[in-house]
Amino acid sequence: MKFVAERYFDVDEERVLVFVRGTASGQQSGTPVEAAVAHEFTLREGLIVRVKVHPNRDEALKAVGLAG
Repeated sequence: MKFVAERYFDVDEERVLVFVRGTASGQQSGTPVEAAVAHEFTLREGLIVRVKVHPNRDEALKAVGLAG
């Protein structure tokens, strides 16, 4: 699977939310598959210490407090 970052959101001092588009093709069928998700990264001292994948971008924004 190939992932491409589409948009970045600074959440707070330690977290960033990234809208990511993943693309792949079926191993047997070759059918293309695409997913638009969000990855929430927590960083400390320049290192990623946690990654949370949100399957729904709107829910991701709510979860990190960037949407009402």
